Amino acid sequence: MVYLFSAYAVAWLIIFSYLFFLFRRENKLNEQLQFIEHCLQEKQNRKMVK
Repeated sequence: MVYLFSAYAVAWLIIFSYLFFLFRRENKLNEQLQFIEHCLQEKQNRKMVK
């Protein structure tokens, strides 16, 4: 019975670790996307001023 609990614990640990990795990666991608959108907006604003 101890092995069964250990196997489930390891499986859940792997699942939560993977989800944590995905959420971190998503946050980094969102930050990069916001930066790109900001740069594009600035470039567009400069074109309108000219």
